[in-house]
Parts: sequence; C-alpha cells; structure tokens
Amino acid sequence: HVVREMGKLVPEDRREDPMFKELASYGCPSVMHLVRLLSPRLDGEDHTKDIDFTRSGIRTRWQAGYEHGQRVLTDKPWECDVDM
Repeated sequence: HVVREMGKLVPEDRREDPMFKELASYGCPSVMHLVRLLSPRLDGEDHTKDIDFTRSGIRTRWQAGYEHGQRVLTDKPWECDVDM
C-alpha cells in the first residue's frame, strides 16, 4: 500500500522510467484484512487454564473458541470500510 501511494506522488512523465516501473512493481494492489481470533475468557477460569489438559477442560475451551470463530464468520469484519 505504501509503495502504491508513493508512486502517485511521482509526476506522470517520470512514471515511464524503467527504474520507476521496477520499483513500483513492488507495490501490491491487494487489501488484506486480518481477523484476530482470541480465546474467550471462561467463567471460573483461573491461572491453571494453561496447565489444564483434562478432557473436559480442553473440550470447554475448544467449544468456546469454535463459538467465537462462528460469531466472527457471521459478523464478517472483513466487509467493513477501511482507511486506504
């Protein structure tokens, strides 16, 4: 994105320069949306969550993460307006 924006500052007559074209080719026209998936905090969870490998503990955290992921997919945050 930065390379593309800087390329817009170059006068039109200089954009035909082979060096400009090469450097401008490093710019990517893609817009990428990053979605941060966080493990939700569970009721009653404490510092032992990092060492709790019981079947029920793992299942509970897996289910909470799955539900959070489903909410993110429903909300589709990648479809919101972004600054360009």
